[in-house]
Amino acid sequence: MEQTIGRGYRVVVPFGSRKHYTGIVMRLHDEPPQHFETKEIHSSIDSHPVVDEQQIKLWEWISFYYLSPLGDVYKAALPPPMKPEDLKGELKPRTETYIRLNPKVKKATEEEVTTCIGRAKKQLALFKEIKCFVDNLHETVTTEGIRKRPYPKKPVRDEKPNEQQKRDGITKKRVMEFNNYSPSVLNGLIAKGILETYEVEVAKKEKDLPFQELTPLNEPQLHALEAIKRCLKERPTCLLHGVAGSGKTKLYMHLAKEYIERGQQVLYLMPEIALTTRLTKRLKAAFGNKMALYHSEMSERERVEVWNKMQSDEPYQLILGVRSSLFLPYKQLGLIVVDEEHETSYKQQDPSPRYHARDTAIILAHIAGAKTLLGSATPSMESYHNAKKGKFGLVELKTTYNHLTIPEVLIEDTHDLRKRKKMKSLLAPSLIEAITEAMADGEQVILFRNRRGFASWVECKNCGWVSKCTRCEVALTYHKRRGQLVCHYCNGAYPLPHTCPKCNNEELKPLGIGTERIEEEVKQLFPEATVARVDADTTGGKGKLERVIDRFRENEVQIVVGTQMLSKGFDFENVRVIGIVAADSLLNYPDFRSHERGFQLMVQAVGRAAREHGKTRVIIQSNDPGQPIYTFIREGDIEGFYHLQLQERKLFNYPPFGRLIRIIFKHKSESIADAAASRFAQRVKRALHERVLGPNIPVVNRVQQHHIREVLLKLENELPLQPVRDLLKKTEEELRADQRFRYVTLYYDVDPV
Repeated sequence: MEQTIGRGYRVVVPFGSRKHYTGIVMRLHDEPPQHFETKEIHSSIDSHPVVDEQQIKLWEWISFYYLSPLGDVYKAALPPPMKPEDLKGELKPRTETYIRLNPKVKKATEEEVTTCIGRAKKQLALFKEIKCFVDNLHETVTTEGIRKRPYPKKPVRDEKPNEQQKRDGITKKRVMEFNNYSPSVLNGLIAKGILETYEVEVAKKEKDLPFQELTPLNEPQLHALEAIKRCLKERPTCLLHGVAGSGKTKLYMHLAKEYIERGQQVLYLMPEIALTTRLTKRLKAAFGNKMALYHSEMSERERVEVWNKMQSDEPYQLILGVRSSLFLPYKQLGLIVVDEEHETSYKQQDPSPRYHARDTAIILAHIAGAKTLLGSATPSMESYHNAKKGKFGLVELKTTYNHLTIPEVLIEDTHDLRKRKKMKSLLAPSLIEAITEAMADGEQVILFRNRRGFASWVECKNCGWVSKCTRCEVALTYHKRRGQLVCHYCNGAYPLPHTCPKCNNEELKPLGIGTERIEEEVKQLFPEATVARVDADTTGGKGKLERVIDRFRENEVQIVVGTQMLSKGFDFENVRVIGIVAADSLLNYPDFRSHERGFQLMVQAVGRAAREHGKTRVIIQSNDPGQPIYTFIREGDIEGFYHLQLQERKLFNYPPFGRLIRIIFKHKSESIADAAASRFAQRVKRALHERVLGPNIPVVNRVQQHHIREVLLKLENELPLQPVRDLLKKTEEELRADQRFRYVTLYYDVDPV
């Protein structure tokens, strides 16, 4: 195989006596390994590399930076059919059956052909039509060689189908359209050896959609576009800070068109699959078959076809996708757009590699010599800081498209309302009044609560017992419609007990507010309204979220109750009221990013209500309305909020002023998890001193019967990563050498979100 494989080729390799796996050749060398005996490669799969040098460089960076095994990156990068785990081979390509004259028939006389066909007049007529259709049939024939016995009916698979093969024959589908011949006529000619079938690999047939020219940009958008182009000439990365409703998507499309017209490829990244689905029609109308979608909900065949097309001589010029689309083979990548760059969905959590798609996109662009445009109405602290200090360019678009009216934001003090006995519902009186007015005027309402289920937990009024998962150290969420208590970590479901398991008291009280509970209350308050709920429980199936959103747009639904997925990129013209229920829960989570996350969610929610005509109200319910964050939201002062947050981050050396690495230890034995984390932390502290925090017991310290401990590294940005990486890997090897810790799950989360 030495002459037929190389870097980037796939090979089948043996593991044990029976198992075989697909691997990628990373290096060819003649250095015998010192510590193990090599096995022979079983076989080669490819005639050309399936991954190129650019992709391998990206894999190596992800492996290095995110402290992830290279094999995990490979598993994440390739679609499953491209890495089969048995010898049956991979997914068969899409093929089309072609018909051609048996080569020996070309040498036979017309009389011999007629004799072979016999009295079957329809077969003779069909033969003549096919002969005329195929341009490259020879006029000269000889008396040699019609087979007297029938040819096998099984189609022949040509190994390297090409355009010449197509010219040699005609598709079976087209043949069946000739004068409506029945299949038996064609099969008769095949059985007599006059014709033969063969398979040609074909790409998926794209539907031709009506082309729509991009709508012109308005004056502020044109200025922003020119500023972005100037910025990208000077720097590799630019941040577009555009308020909600400013038309950032139109800007991306115009910029993409310019790159495509220069013969370059564009990658358009979105944080979630639901958002890519929404955009597909707009991009398809503008870019037609130059554009493809790529994400994990596509079929395996579709993903392989996109991959193969990207390696062909005529690759797609625009890819719309989520994290995984970073791994596709790009030949002429010119631009990466990262929309909603602040979204935590860009960070892969499980399994490894735990990479951040935004940061990985910047590295991919660097490797490919491309540019990166980050866009958001509420940029992440890291991107905003990088732009302000000049590492990224910064373009601001502060005007809404068509001068939409920004909503009025009101903060309701629910603590005071309860104290004065005016809070008789989950919704504040002013919010109920606003909804009533909207319903009377035929307008719509969105209510946000970033917690699904009916109640966050169930508690005994007598002894204080709380329903908890037996596998995870978390309270169970009550889902009333299902009649179950559900663990949102392991998906375990439990029946709701009739009495307290601890004291047998019958008074069990559901506490905390979820979307299901708000939905039920809204239906009681407004029985004439059609109410829909949008959360992970109601939109789990393919296309369900789009169907609810379409019904809302068509005014078939008047009130929508939903979690944060409603705040992401959807624009609604007829919304008059937006309510954010229990807003404090967004801010009180024990995480240094909780105020940033809460601020982003609430500002994004406010942005869903910008309208061309009339005033919209956003009512935020809070027990602590005096917090400065609410003033920033009400006044739309994003810069003021970021300035305050950056001061706090700098004080405690949190990102963007420092780098964090979480080291997680899991084991079914709590004492072993604790001992492993303690030994690891002690060893690393000798080198990194006060930069090592822990081991800590996290808020959720047991999931699926595994006890969890964490060690946190707070590192200066200037500290080189290579020595830290070497230290961590060496410490891990030393830990594994102890038999007690051999089966401890240990992994790293670099730049956790």
